[in-house]
Amino acid sequence: MKVHFLGTCHGVQEKGRYLTCMMLEVNDKLYLIDAGAPFVYLLKNMDIIPRERLEAAFITHMHGDHALQAYSCVFNVKNALYLPEESDIQGMIDLIWFMHCEWAYEHNPHCEIKSVSEGLFYDDGNIKVTAIPTKHLARGKSFAYMIEGEGKRILFTGDLTDAFIDYPKEAEEYDFDAIVCELTHFDVETAIPKFNNSRTKRMLFNHVRDDKVALLESNKEKMKHDYYITNDGDVIEI
Repeated sequence: MKVHFLGTCHGVQEKGRYLTCMMLEVNDKLYLIDAGAPFVYLLKNMDIIPRERLEAAFITHMHGDHALQAYSCVFNVKNALYLPEESDIQGMIDLIWFMHCEWAYEHNPHCEIKSVSEGLFYDDGNIKVTAIPTKHLARGKSFAYMIEGEGKRILFTGDLTDAFIDYPKEAEEYDFDAIVCELTHFDVETAIPKFNNSRTKRMLFNHVRDDKVALLESNKEKMKHDYYITNDGDVIEI
């Protein structure tokens, strides 16, 4: 299992970082987690044709920095684009029509637009994806995703609240090979005890903000787990 970090920036884009987008590689099959970055361009530069390799895409929430390129999934993902809630589906279809791309959508029905449901909602025999509700949005649903495959388990937190009250309790209930956590919205010192209670081999931070990185580094001695600040282009084997 590998995680390709295609975009590692928070909502206000910074130099050298695309908006949030990750790709999971499991047994030669590829899956997208969030679609803020221009993933089609990035994958083709890796000699990957998305439509031939991307099995499914999972959006954690519908903020633009996570879903800006989600409409491209409809044309470039083999099986399904999963949006956080049912009402998002019509919104995505309306966007496709607004962009005058309905011809491509209607004549390339390979990718279904589906909604996420809490709990285990995806199992293709290669990976299992479990949706864990978070409280990031004032209006609408947001999710963390627990993904299992190749005998490994990884948690993608998505974006969380400023109060950090929605850091998934599953982090303390299951053994993880890695937890990929955002590093923008919460107070770092408040979060460290919960990081330390997490049952994981390592912490990987994405959706990073420079001042939060500095705070984490200044509190490095308090961190129990090994951690790494991800950058665009990183490929990390789990």
